[in-house]
Amino acid sequence: MNLNFWKKEPERAIKEEKEPIEKKVGKVFIATSTGEIFPFAPWKKKKFEKSSKQLAEERKWQDVEGLVSRPYEPSSLARLVSRQPTLASCISVIAQDVSSTGYNLIAKSEAEVETKEGKKALEDERRLLNGFLQQPSSDDSLKEVISNFIEDYNTYGYAAWECSRNGKGDLDGIYGVRASTLWVHRSGEKYCQRVEWDKKVWFKKFDLEENFHLKTGEEGDYEEEKRAN
Repeated sequence: MNLNFWKKEPERAIKEEKEPIEKKVGKVFIATSTGEIFPFAPWKKKKFEKSSKQLAEERKWQDVEGLVSRPYEPSSLARLVSRQPTLASCISVIAQDVSSTGYNLIAKSEAEVETKEGKKALEDERRLLNGFLQQPSSDDSLKEVISNFIEDYNTYGYAAWECSRNGKGDLDGIYGVRASTLWVHRSGEKYCQRVEWDKKVWFKKFDLEENFHLKTGEEGDYEEEKRAN
């Protein structure tokens, strides 16, 4: 303590003790891309209200389409993985290990291919399948298709492939579908993918005989280009 200060200016010391110096409080503002400026607190509130409105619209759309509610929001799960480097590394390693083991084609029944003709047909089929599996889609190899599937499964708890067919009904393509954009119908027979509010497409369960419309999901006998894969 400075004793000289108290001796020389006692009145000032008492005044400063009763009326402490007021602390200045700074304010935080956010500038938008349009040049508008908002205080930070109201901006947070406005953002929360917008998010709540979108959630209500999503639930309404989900009920209209007859879709099952997802137990967890995919964006939250993806954010969790991105913030946990160890978890993200584990998922990546699992995906690489599974997709790098290769594959083996096994005939359903060896008894049916004991004849010379049967063996030739089997080899022709095996050659055809190997050629297809080398590049099952126009974008990715089989390893990439499987790796993306495993990563989605370990991130969101589910994953999916789109299996396309040619005019004869034979499988001619396997494509990855982003799990975060996929919804399951209550029937369990079809699935809806929505990327934006006004962009959606339907898929059907693999090997299901019934056909559904690509855009509406309605069951019916549609032309090939209008059928859901």
